Amino acid sequence: MKKAVIIGAVDLSRMSMVSLYTQYFDTHEIEYDIIYVDKYKDASPFHAKNYYPYHVEGYETAPFPKKLCHYWKMRGHVRRILEENHYDFAVVWGEFTSFLFADVVATQMPRRYCVNIRDYFYNHVPPVWHRLKIAISHARFFTVSSAAYLDHLPKGNALVMHSLNPAVMRELKPVSRLRGEDEPIRILYIGLISRLPYAFKMIDALAGDKRFEMVFAGIGSEDIDRYIEGKNISNVKTYGRFPMTDTAKYLNDADVLYNLYGYNDRHFDTALSIKLYYAIGLHIPILVFDGTYTKETAERCGIAFVMHGEEYENLGDRLYAWYHSLRPEELAKKCDAFLVEAEASRTALFDALDAVFEENGANQ
Repeated sequence: MKKAVIIGAVDLSRMSMVSLYTQYFDTHEIEYDIIYVDKYKDASPFHAKNYYPYHVEGYETAPFPKKLCHYWKMRGHVRRILEENHYDFAVVWGEFTSFLFADVVATQMPRRYCVNIRDYFYNHVPPVWHRLKIAISHARFFTVSSAAYLDHLPKGNALVMHSLNPAVMRELKPVSRLRGEDEPIRILYIGLISRLPYAFKMIDALAGDKRFEMVFAGIGSEDIDRYIEGKNISNVKTYGRFPMTDTAKYLNDADVLYNLYGYNDRHFDTALSIKLYYAIGLHIPILVFDGTYTKETAERCGIAFVMHGEEYENLGDRLYAWYHSLRPEELAKKCDAFLVEAEASRTALFDALDAVFEENGANQ
């Protein structure tokens, strides 16, 4: 039986898009294992045969050099598992994972793995560039979640892999109508609640405005609780960490998605947020900063409410008027056209995997 392994130097909650690969493995009856960082003790949404956790208790809040030293020890853990299991193919999940294990997979599984770049990872720093070059040059192919990353990566056999999470996307219920003028507009910040200064400024701008309800769902929402404590703010709701299987439940209750992480920064300017794809699938607006690739793509779909820097003055009036100027039928047409284009990337990925496993089968 054909065997694959997914290698991630992150916890399972940060690997939702790996479901593209697990879907392929499940459909083609390919046995697979997952090596991952056991940070939150989450139940897995995948159907792996074996799980190989790497424990990081006590290092969650450590300074980066100390944390990196501990994660570097994970290399021996991965090397041993690869040696013992003789996998046909490996999925190296994420740029940090690729940085850590570049030489390991290049020497143990040359041309029998793929690299998946999800974010910009200090690629301009020479040691990072060098190790990413090793990982990419010996990979069968590599994927990027944003075409904008290609200008900042070593050359290789690249595929753009749009962040269409099948497990979530098929549960989304596209909206057919806007909220009525007497109904509050629900703004949802879902996932890892970070980049808190921007979130705090939005709360300050919309606090007490009955036209809006702000929902924060995910790890880090406790920081929102602390910020609003004692301020008598009634239009903010928070929900803590939740299983990946509940993602669609929160999304289907949203009217606007929050995506204000940063700007004038290579990391944020080049990314295509997974929340963008949720917004496109739902046919609903998304809050984005000007100058970002996410903003460009959201504008194509007619769903971008663009923040030009930190312009929070009169945010409620501007957002409310813009939201009620939208035409749902136009959003649906543009969003669906983009999804057809994005679906082609999944087909290209599956074709690449077909070629890998057909070749492996012929060589057995």
